[in-house]
Amino acid sequence: TPSTASDSNPPEADNLTQRVLNWADTMREPGAPVWRYRMDAGSDATVFNSCFAAHLLHLFGRLDDLSDRDRADWVHYLQEFQSPDSGLFSDPQISNNSQQRPQEHMDWQLTTFCLTALDALGAEPLHDLSFAMQWTHKETLFSWFESLDWYNPWHCGNKVMFVGVFLYFLSERRNNHEARTALNWWFEWLDQHQNSRSGYWGKGKHAAYFAGMGGAYHEYVIYNALSQPIQYREQIVDSTLRLQQMDGLFAPPRSGGSCDDLDAVDILVNSYHNLDYRRSDITHALERALQGILNNQN
Repeated sequence: TPSTASDSNPPEADNLTQRVLNWADTMREPGAPVWRYRMDAGSDATVFNSCFAAHLLHLFGRLDDLSDRDRADWVHYLQEFQSPDSGLFSDPQISNNSQQRPQEHMDWQLTTFCLTALDALGAEPLHDLSFAMQWTHKETLFSWFESLDWYNPWHCGNKVMFVGVFLYFLSERRNNHEARTALNWWFEWLDQHQNSRSGYWGKGKHAAYFAGMGGAYHEYVIYNALSQPIQYREQIVDSTLRLQQMDGLFAPPRSGGSCDDLDAVDILVNSYHNLDYRRSDITHALERALQGILNNQN
C-alpha cells in the first residue's frame, strides 16, 4: 500500500505476515513432502496449491528458509507436470474433474502458475514452450484475439494474460526474437481495442464494471511487468474506485472475493505509484479495503 497510508493501518495489520504464514502451515499436508499443500482442510493436495504456496512463501521471503534438498524436490515435482513435446504443464486429474473450465484453459493456467512458481524457486522448466510459438505470427495472434468472447471480459483477460506470460518467457528467458516481436503485437492489439471511457477491455455493459475490471487486471500485469505505458490511466482509476462496496471490498454482494479484491487493489496500488491523480481517494479506498480484508480473515 502507499506509504502515506501506513501510519493509519489498523493494529491488526502488524501481525498479518505471521497470521498468513501460520494459516499456510495448516494447509501443508501433515507428514508429506514440503511441496504438498491443500486449499482447505477438507481438500486434497494438488499441483495448483503447490504453486500457490510457492508464490505465498516467496512473497514473504520464506522460500529462502528451504534446505537445498527440499528446494530441489519441490522444483522436480513441478517440472514433472510438463510435456516434453508441447511444453505445456498439465494435470489430467484436475482437468478431467473441472466442471467449469475446458482442459485447454486449465493447462494454460497451470503452465502460467508453474512457470512463476519455478521462477520463485530459482528454477526453470525443463522443456521449451513449443506450443506458444503459434502466436509468433501476427495474423494468427490477431485472429486469436478476435475469436475470444469479449462479452465475457474476465475470462478473456485470463487467457490474454496467459499468452502474454508465455511470450514473455520465450522472449526474456529463451531470448526468442520471434516471441519478442509477437509481444509487441500483443500490446498493439490491446492498445487498439482498449475502451477509452473505462480503461478496460470488452464488449457489452458488463465490460465497464466488475467483469471488465477483473479482466483488465490481467492485461495490466503484463504492461506493468514490462513498464509498458498504459492508456487511459485516469479513467482506470475512476472506474475502479467506483466499484468499491460499502464494506470496502470490490465484489457484490457484500463480503468481497479473493480475485475481485486482489484485482482492484493491485490496479489502485499501481495507479498510485505511477500516476499523480486522485491519490488521496486511492489511499482512502485502500485503507477501507485493508480493513474489509482483515475482517474476512479466518
